Amino acid sequence: MRHIHSSRTLFYLTLTILAGPVALQCQEPIRNDEAAALRAQAAEHQWSGRPDQAERLHRRTLALLLESLGPEHPDVAGAMNNLATVLVTLDRFEEAESLYRRAYGIQERKLGAGHASSIASLGNLADLESRLGRYKEAKEHLDRAMELARRNLGPEHPQTLTKMHSLATLHFQLGQYAEAERLYRAVLAVRERSLGPGHPDLARTLTNLGELLRAERRFGQAEALHRRAISIYERSRGREHPELATALQNLSNLWLDRGRLEEAAGLLRRAITIREQTLGSRHSAVALSLNNLGEILARQGQHAEADKTYLRAIEILEASLGPKHATLGISFNNLGEFYRAQGRFNEAETLFRRALSIEEEALGACHPHVIQILVNYARLLRALKRKAEASELEKRTAAILAARGKDNPAEKFTVDFRDLAGKNRR
Repeated sequence: MRHIHSSRTLFYLTLTILAGPVALQCQEPIRNDEAAALRAQAAEHQWSGRPDQAERLHRRTLALLLESLGPEHPDVAGAMNNLATVLVTLDRFEEAESLYRRAYGIQERKLGAGHASSIASLGNLADLESRLGRYKEAKEHLDRAMELARRNLGPEHPQTLTKMHSLATLHFQLGQYAEAERLYRAVLAVRERSLGPGHPDLARTLTNLGELLRAERRFGQAEALHRRAISIYERSRGREHPELATALQNLSNLWLDRGRLEEAAGLLRRAITIREQTLGSRHSAVALSLNNLGEILARQGQHAEADKTYLRAIEILEASLGPKHATLGISFNNLGEFYRAQGRFNEAETLFRRALSIEEEALGACHPHVIQILVNYARLLRALKRKAEASELEKRTAAILAARGKDNPAEKFTVDFRDLAGKNRR
């Protein structure tokens, strides 16, 4: 079966985006000893993958700084940004966006648009917009943040590299693989030189580049990068961190591609356990893992379990990301392909139609996900003896592939793509 598999990132990207946003330090020492201590404790919880505890402490820090410094102080904006980063991790997007916008407004007024803190908050807002599928807004904000970072901070400043990494991930999400690889490799070269071999920021770039290479069927290179990322995360973050779960799932994707189902399932179940323990069972990252587990179960002949797993993933995604998110469209496609293989043609067609509508609106008519859905839908129509309709979809697919030119992965391998919503974005 041809499926679009979910990975993350997570967030994602890390997305995952599980660790993408940039946390900010205060612009001057906090006189309030309690606020300073709370901020340090919150940062430790966040670093260690305990977002619930981090949220509680970030809220207390923000309240203390508001009381002592007032609502327009840059350090208050920094505390808003830091709280928002945790809320993104917890899928609490509406409040996170409001805080990012408030933080950026304060920083732009008080510090100027070219200040590192302003650039960080603008980039964090763009990452959130990308995660929510608002790619046009994300691209505009990322381009601006990138230009400001280069001009004011320099081409190798950590903020500049973070924005370049986010821009690479956005290109990957939009199916623009050549540009995504160029940017990832540029970030990787600087981070390896400046951070050393064991830094988690390096691991984020390694696993995202590994996913890109896997999507292009460059399996040997992809495996090496994923293994390096996992090793770095285990040493630097521990064995129960959400970022490690993203890297484990990405390696699982590779084994799934190569038909090593037991190994893929083992890594995926480990990722699910970590995510449920750290993020909760209703988190979108859990749904991404469940989507992939559904395919493994289907390929192992466990059809009833696969059906339940796919449906659980869809229910979580609709609740956490909304009814028009590209990730949901991917899960509709995958369940539709499962139903097609089971001979449940009417249900499959309904799902393919919903998937196509969502992906075209979110990603555009020429995205690789759209190509894959068209291929699957045409196959279904041929099974239903609706040859004229199938032919129309096949002609449309051929036109899209021709239009994509050098960024057309189907010229390199059988069409088979992965969702990028969970990738790490930092």
